[in-house]
Amino acid sequence: MEKFGLKDSFTLANAAMGVMAIVFYSFGYLASFLFLLAAMLFDFLDGYHARSSKTSNAFGKQLDSLADAISFVTAPALVVLFSVTRGLYDVSLVLFALVSVLVFVMAGLTRLAKFNLQKEKGVYYGLPTPYAALFLMGLMPFLNYNLYAVSLVSVVLAGLMLSPLKARKLF
Repeated sequence: MEKFGLKDSFTLANAAMGVMAIVFYSFGYLASFLFLLAAMLFDFLDGYHARSSKTSNAFGKQLDSLADAISFVTAPALVVLFSVTRGLYDVSLVLFALVSVLVFVMAGLTRLAKFNLQKEKGVYYGLPTPYAALFLMGLMPFLNYNLYAVSLVSVVLAGLMLSPLKARKLF
């Protein structure tokens, strides 16, 4: 077993913020969004610390992807689903929203798995999950929580996460 360090504590804090984003949705969308931002901060800190202290390892990489799956894939999908279906009683509309967030989840998980297998350093292929989550949740209020608009955005983001577009890592 690899040594558990500060970077791993940041990673677990990222995951905890993702869980909190789901749990605190009952207090409103803004609470969830703030927890997403906190998760992004911890995600940045774990990577920064691992690189600067030269403590990157396979355990940390796997743990980071699991945390990202919670904070930047599952949490945004559930918050989006809860937000756009609030007050809906039409099962077909709820299923429509559910399918669109499932597409987002499946794409996000696939992207994280591909990233873990990627050999090339210093680049991203496809839209990273934290950016997809931020874009999706950040746009929702501007889209007035419209079921169709938010569903379209989530499917487009799913496609971007799986796209072959290559970008240099910023951090």
